[in-house]
Amino acid sequence: SVHVAALAGHVEPLRQLLSVPHLADLLDAPASAFGGATALLLAASRGEAAAGTADVLLDAGACASALLRGGVSAAHLAAWSGGVRTLSRVLDAAPELLDAPSAAGLSPLECAALGAHEECVDALLARGASGGRELPALHCAALGGSDACVAKLLASHPGQMGELSAAAGWMPLHTAAAAASLGAVRLLLEAGAGADALTADGMSALELACACGHADVAAELLHWSGKTFAGSHEATECGPLLCAALSGDAECVRVLRAHGAGGELPSLVEAAERLHGGDVGLRALL
Repeated sequence: SVHVAALAGHVEPLRQLLSVPHLADLLDAPASAFGGATALLLAASRGEAAAGTADVLLDAGACASALLRGGVSAAHLAAWSGGVRTLSRVLDAAPELLDAPSAAGLSPLECAALGAHEECVDALLARGASGGRELPALHCAALGGSDACVAKLLASHPGQMGELSAAAGWMPLHTAAAAASLGAVRLLLEAGAGADALTADGMSALELACACGHADVAAELLHWSGKTFAGSHEATECGPLLCAALSGDAECVRVLRAHGAGGELPSLVEAAERLHGGDVGLRALL
């Protein structure tokens, strides 16, 4: 009942439950029905919706540094869910959680960026959060799709713009291109990100955008790079064009061909169908 009230954000019922001695003993008890989470961890996972119950629990002396499996703390959960009030209170009580990584290598700053929670990013940066390297904060902001978070992290962590993540060997621009975060792509390019930079396994942001079927991102990258495909005779030899064909996105194919990616469309469609093992939905282009 203590855990359910905390999760539901029911402040007064929670206060009443904690006034009962044998229920107060459950303050930091892990609940097997909730994956071993304490009441505070559950409240933190609800963000601002359960900020009131998080306050009650912390006022009652709940352990702010309790962890879920995978090394996930209340700071991670509050940052991920946008609970800036709970995040601040947890870090006041347990400042060692500021840059503490989960088992996946994510700190609260990365969680806030992934969740696209600008206020949480602000709160963490104000405390001096630096984040981790497994999937750096700027990469996470590009994935989260918040232009405001990308802009803030470009200002605070400019060195991450050209950094390959340990997790995938991608730069933030690659991440933004694959996630269709057009605003993030523009911000990164304006800040000087290399449109033609490659991932650790040799793919460009343009190829990733085409492989994921994001024609608007592909057009933006082509605009910034000034790239044309003059002299490209075989459609199947053009990496972005083949990626677009495999994604089955006709608009990506049109964007690339408008920039000079030539060759015979039938051979491209046939190659894509052969690699895909069936129809990729481009027959209408023939």
